[in-house]
Amino acid sequence: MSLIEFICYDDACHLKKYAQNSVRRNITQTAQKMAEMEMIVDCFHFKNHVDRWCKEHCNPYNSNDLKDVNTEVCEQLFSWLSKFAPITKHMNRWRFLLLMLYLVDNHNHDVERGGSWSS
Repeated sequence: MSLIEFICYDDACHLKKYAQNSVRRNITQTAQKMAEMEMIVDCFHFKNHVDRWCKEHCNPYNSNDLKDVNTEVCEQLFSWLSKFAPITKHMNRWRFLLLMLYLVDNHNHDVERGGSWSS
């Protein structure tokens, strides 16, 4: 059994249709697992999805397993990291990676101690 049970992605409806396409779904074992995997749109983007198929098959609010999961965590992380963009603009690759490691590690420690995304 796969360790990954869900894929939560802003465009999961198109990814799910692509993965379940009868031509490609059985090409490899990975393709088969992707076709069988549960895919949902994250809550942040779901409100903009109007397709009926998407609302029926990729609705994050239909899953009890994800009711306490923050499906918007990637959007929040991107928003938090984007405030550091001006200081990284002229960094070389190694300084940039070191800064990202430092920022994310410190941020994770803050969150573990009960901090918030804005800290």
